[in-house]
Amino acid sequence: MNSLRGTITDVEVDRELSLVTVVLNDEVYLYAIVIDSPQTNSYLTKNNEIQVHFKETEVIIGKEDQSELSIENIIKGKIETIEEDPLLSKISISTSVGSIIAIISTKSRRKLDLKKNDLVWA
Repeated sequence: MNSLRGTITDVEVDRELSLVTVVLNDEVYLYAIVIDSPQTNSYLTKNNEIQVHFKETEVIIGKEDQSELSIENIIKGKIETIEEDPLLSKISISTSVGSIIAIISTKSRRKLDLKKNDLVWA
């Protein structure tokens, strides 16, 4: 499980859903839709420090600038290590907000020709 520390900077509420903005550092923001609201869960408040958790299998990797996609959470980094098995590859990415682990198919790793020290967007 990936875990990054951040601070909630904004919470937009629509009925039972909240769009939560979390700043990880001066240049990296993450956005999450949460099935909750500040009225039902007190952690959803501005300036609250939180841990953001996400699975390694939910990390998408691209080799070109991904800013034109509908994916909102994009972090630039450099591949530190690759552990390749026949079906899956575990890729460790060094970013300005910490290390992120991605587990993708080995077929995708080969298709993208991912190698150690490659610049990627996760």
